[in-house]
Amino acid sequence: MIEAYKRDSLFRDINSNGEANPGDILLYTVTITNEGNATATGVTYSDTVDANTNLICSGPDAPTTSQGSILNCTAGAGGSLQVNLGEIAPGGSATITYKVEIRRGNFTQVINQGVVRGTNFPNEVTDDPDTIPEDDLTIVPVQGTVGGDPPIWGDIMAFL
Repeated sequence: MIEAYKRDSLFRDINSNGEANPGDILLYTVTITNEGNATATGVTYSDTVDANTNLICSGPDAPTTSQGSILNCTAGAGGSLQVNLGEIAPGGSATITYKVEIRRGNFTQVINQGVVRGTNFPNEVTDDPDTIPEDDLTIVPVQGTVGGDPPIWGDIMAFL
């Protein structure tokens, strides 16, 4: 039996307020565990991130995996990630990390969920282990996105 847990954390907090805001970077950490008694085979992970975030695919913030390889990473708004994990032995686990930058816009949360597939087990969606029920979406409240956003470092301002 495969279980997949997806945790979010604030990786870069540009205004140091401890809340997710436009321009901040979220870190997703996905842990996939084989809680069954047979080796899980053909294991892959895929995710299409929330359209209000930009998936980061290159440089020091590029996705990582503890085993297997990153098959595809499409950067930008609503980007997608595909990871080939191969086999996971009983009691074994694999960890994937990736980062998204919160975009500006008229929204109050970022919603995300990935899916694990394999050749000998049913598809398993990620679960936010910090909330109930099981297999629920990972939801991050976002502050400062509805009208009148204050400028952030790197913004271009025009004085009329």
